[in-house]
Amino acid sequence: MSRRTERLPPDVSQGAGFRGRIYHGENEAALWALVEQEAASFDLIYIDPPFHSNQQFTAEFPVGNGSGVGSPTRSVLAYEDRWESREHYLRELEIRLALMRDLLKPTGSLVVHVNWKISPYVQVLLDRLFGDGERDRPGAPGFRAEIIWGFGGGGAPRRTYRKKHDNLLWYSRSDTWTFNPAYRPYSAKTQERGLTQVKGPSYELRSEGASLESWWTDAAVQKILSPTARENWKYPTQKPEALLERIIGVHSNPGDRVADFYAGSGGFGVVAARMGREWMLADESPSAVGVALRRCLETGAAIELFVPGEARENSEFVVWRHADVFRLAPRSPGSTLDDVEYWSLDPGPPDGGGAYNHVFRSYRRPGHRTLGLECRLRCGSAPRARVLDVEGSWWSVPVRSVELKAIESEPIREIGMNSQPSGCTGEG
Repeated sequence: MSRRTERLPPDVSQGAGFRGRIYHGENEAALWALVEQEAASFDLIYIDPPFHSNQQFTAEFPVGNGSGVGSPTRSVLAYEDRWESREHYLRELEIRLALMRDLLKPTGSLVVHVNWKISPYVQVLLDRLFGDGERDRPGAPGFRAEIIWGFGGGGAPRRTYRKKHDNLLWYSRSDTWTFNPAYRPYSAKTQERGLTQVKGPSYELRSEGASLESWWTDAAVQKILSPTARENWKYPTQKPEALLERIIGVHSNPGDRVADFYAGSGGFGVVAARMGREWMLADESPSAVGVALRRCLETGAAIELFVPGEARENSEFVVWRHADVFRLAPRSPGSTLDDVEYWSLDPGPPDGGGAYNHVFRSYRRPGHRTLGLECRLRCGSAPRARVLDVEGSWWSVPVRSVELKAIESEPIREIGMNSQPSGCTGEG
């Protein structure tokens, strides 16, 4: 496969310690670029793509400093899962799955998270791209297993069964793959007896528990997210971190490179960072990337953000600069900063890939949504500033030098920028 596309910034994670990457844009473009630059370099790819539901998904996000009951919120489009037809959906997915196959190492695995409605059709695509695997013979490349993830919640239909499961389709690129056995606790009756009914009296229970089957209904992963769960960022289709921990733990090792190209709220990156993997996320939804970025920053991970193209300039905000002090402020008395969820400074020009290097950043956190407005950045050149608003849109913000004695109480008088190259360091 070959297609001309915008190059991604170099993968600074290699040889420079752990790092994560977030690509804000159409995932097909990211996949083509990666295949050209970094083919056969990922150990695990997990995706939770649209399910051909023909629905539109929205999210309710808090606005400004409020985060409690009764605080103002904004309804934001998360993503649309609408297609001309099932064939159109499958055609678009097949293009991306083929590119993901080319990104996997020979020992790499792909896990595709779908539901019962679309799973049979997606399996046909995957068999064609990867091989029949276990359907053909044990150990053959391709299909390894279909894992059923069962979860609770929801209503009680009167004319059919409650469909409370998703399908995890596991495929390997070759006849060699990573698999770290996982376990679940023995049942209470088994622990009480101290043996299993099948194995007989001479069989001792393992300290780690029973080997995990291909249906996951154990307590560790069985529940969908509670509305009040600490990890719940109120993004539709967000999956529990415990489920992602299991997938990453079984199918990759610390230091491996993993990716999710339908990132949604970024849970995969959060868990991968916590488990010591090098990771990449991609999503074209502005609200998804906004949530994913802030969730991943909460882990303390170093993150490279790539947003193709130049951000539009926002006329409502300005970053005032006095010597080494930078302050985000409304540009006019009638403006507020309530819509700003994140702002950052890049002290230098973009690198060859067009990446924006966020040396300083400030963002609203769950439960503590106060936005830091001022930082000290030792930088002689003209830095770039960006803000992310509550709807997930990126904006560039002008940086203006000022003379001031007390920025809060004295009028701000704009003066000319003084641009000269020098090293930069940031302090938040």
